[in-house]
Amino acid sequence: MRRPSCHRISLLSFEFASIVQDVKGSGEPLVLIHGAFADARIWAPNLDELSQRFQVITVSLPGAFRSQDSGDHSAEEHVAAIADLIDSMPEGAHVLGHSRGGRIAFHLAAMRPQGVRGLVLVEP
Repeated sequence: MRRPSCHRISLLSFEFASIVQDVKGSGEPLVLIHGAFADARIWAPNLDELSQRFQVITVSLPGAFRSQDSGDHSAEEHVAAIADLIDSMPEGAHVLGHSRGGRIAFHLAAMRPQGVRGLVLVEP
């Protein structure tokens, strides 16, 4: 069993918006995308378990908690922001999306199939 690495929080700025990412664990990257009316904190109960196997990257989408961006963003802008994040990972990442996050993950996989190593959609 791997020991999880330190938890890191950072603000990433892209062309369309800024997102907050939290990173915990080591291993293959796994990006978790929250649904509408939520933020990265929704994944807290799952982080310890997932971070034993993956480098878990939770994001707060533009307009969500800690994003420092209160603008009204379209799903397309959310997809573009996550695509920029995936593009920064040379080997791509597994992506899990819940609700609206599932829709974003689905469109991301269609837009950047080479960057999405695995896809899980929960109540898309």
